[in-house]
Amino acid sequence: MSTALARALVLTEVLPWSSVAQALFLSTTKNVPFLHAVLELNLLPRERLEEELARADAPVAKTLVPDVTWLAKLPPGLCARLLALPVGKATGPGGKKQAVVALADPRDEHALGELTFHLGAEVVAVRASLSDMSAAVSALPKPKAEESFMESTLVSMRAPEGIVLPPSERGAARPPAPPSAVPLSASGADASAIPLVRRSQEPSMPIPLVRRMSDGEPVLELRSPYSRVPRSVESPAAIAMRTATDRNEILRLLLEGAMEHARRVILFAVRRDGFGGLLCTPTMGDEAAIRDLRVPLDEPSMLATVATGGTYFGPIYSAPAHVPLLALLPAVSDSVAVTAARLRGRPLVLMLAEGMEKPELAMRHLDELTRAAGEAFARILATKGE
Repeated sequence: MSTALARALVLTEVLPWSSVAQALFLSTTKNVPFLHAVLELNLLPRERLEEELARADAPVAKTLVPDVTWLAKLPPGLCARLLALPVGKATGPGGKKQAVVALADPRDEHALGELTFHLGAEVVAVRASLSDMSAAVSALPKPKAEESFMESTLVSMRAPEGIVLPPSERGAARPPAPPSAVPLSASGADASAIPLVRRSQEPSMPIPLVRRMSDGEPVLELRSPYSRVPRSVESPAAIAMRTATDRNEILRLLLEGAMEHARRVILFAVRRDGFGGLLCTPTMGDEAAIRDLRVPLDEPSMLATVATGGTYFGPIYSAPAHVPLLALLPAVSDSVAVTAARLRGRPLVLMLAEGMEKPELAMRHLDELTRAAGEAFARILATKGE
């Protein structure tokens, strides 16, 4: 279930909490993808939902032809439930085998984790449109003995004491109960009939068959947003990048925009010998030390994770590649954010931000800044090509 997308829809005020809660409830109870639940409830037009999904920072899948080797490792029905399809193989750092998987929502961490578990390999996510993905998973062959996930779930819920009936008995017709051997007249005129209603006449609270839907508190509690950012609000720095004329101006605007949401910011250039420090906020102190900073490309790090796609939000975890960085950030907080400005899918500049008062709000703005920087780099490159 894509909680990242659900949270983004609320933060950007595309949907209210109550609508997102309805979709999450339908997705959970009927075991349908969250995206399908949004469409089934008519919360968003398909085109508008596709637009939100296209905001994911992931490469676009060139084809949706399934890789039969990876597909054989997945349980039946999983692709349809996750709206995901393995489409190829790749080789990661150190020769590690990777599975290239197309997803309608590459930000769905639950789907990525489940795919990684079943495939036994690192997953490289690429994006496909919701329409194409729905058609691709619907075309997958289904074994005759395959049982829908929903059916097995319902049977498990109905069986007493946690007992799950075998498949042969789940749909079997039960013979009618034999008639009573005692004639009605033998029961006597004074016998009390079995009550068909409650004996107590006291009013009682009815048992709800469905969850109450209202505009109040959400049915499923999500992490409350720190603030709601209308889509129309855009950072002045991001707007200024549209008319920037050179690389240095873009980097300056990127740093200025990030300083509005984080106390300390470092910009890294992606080079052949590693991630090299470029610029930093005055709060970092020694700018010369930042320019001398190098984080290896071929070692696990949060910078390497973002360089391969997506964003990072969390602690600076223990890793050899992070040692020189931690030396410059002795009093780092529990969470840092790393985003990337990309040119045609390739990372050019990474931005590390620390000391955010409102992390979720800051992450959205930082992502918009790096996206605007990537577009500005592409515009300048195209202008030089002319």
